[in-house]
Amino acid sequence: MAEEISNPLLSLIKNQGLVDDLQYEEVTAELKRSGTPVFQLLQDFGIMKVEDILHVMASNLGTEVVSLRDHELSPDLLKLIPANVARMYHCVPVALNNGMLQVALADPLDPAHADEVGFASKRDVQVVVADPSEIEKAVDRLLRPGGSRGFFANPQGTRFRQGNGARPSTRRPRWMTPSRSKIWPTRRPS
Repeated sequence: MAEEISNPLLSLIKNQGLVDDLQYEEVTAELKRSGTPVFQLLQDFGIMKVEDILHVMASNLGTEVVSLRDHELSPDLLKLIPANVARMYHCVPVALNNGMLQVALADPLDPAHADEVGFASKRDVQVVVADPSEIEKAVDRLLRPGGSRGFFANPQGTRFRQGNGARPSTRRPRWMTPSRSKIWPTRRPS
């Protein structure tokens, strides 16, 4: 018997009887061969549509499906998740309701990701389901340099953190300080 692949989405769809044994074997073989995400393979093989996959995941998690195309994300909401965490876990904050942060995760079936995002944001997290391609586009759009968060370059080319009111730093990095270099020895008073 071939080595079994454990994928939460594929197992969920198989357990609900939404794929037959032949389709399951084809997707598993392609997953082993190419490493393409199961979400994409189900679409490529014509087994399920995006909307159907999203609704299966949402019903399993007891949550809702959101569209990030229609969703306007406020800067205050975006500040609730650090940029490096949003990039690492491919997530976008969607809403804040009664202290509960709703987050769209590219892999909503992985509870460890939700736990890590909750720890980093210091809030209780409710996972909502969204199209992973929309999540990736939102993360790229919102977190790129010049976007609405994090570090960005101003027109003068200096870097500073947006939103904290600080001016760009004029200090030289330690490695550029002349007194630390053998090329530029410091003069000692005689």
